[in-house]
Amino acid sequence: MCSTYESLMNLLQKSLLALQADRLNINLENLLDECLQYLIDTKIILIKEEEKRSNNDSDEIIKIRIYETTKLGKATVEGKYINTFNIII
Repeated sequence: MCSTYESLMNLLQKSLLALQADRLNINLENLLDECLQYLIDTKIILIKEEEKRSNNDSDEIIKIRIYETTKLGKATVEGKYINTFNIII
């Protein structure tokens, strides 16, 4: 769904939490940083760097951080869906 910091922030800014952030005294950027760090520390996601040419005519190469789900992260999500499905049945 989202694999870069920018795409994650974009998604978060479209959420109900973003609408209530001022009233709840929440800084979305700090919250996202804390969540990503937790997911990295618990080995649910990992960071990969990719190099990409910039969109303009220069030969500039940009490094992009990509967040990728680990096997543990995938198993966690799949296990949750399986358990939820079993409860519904």
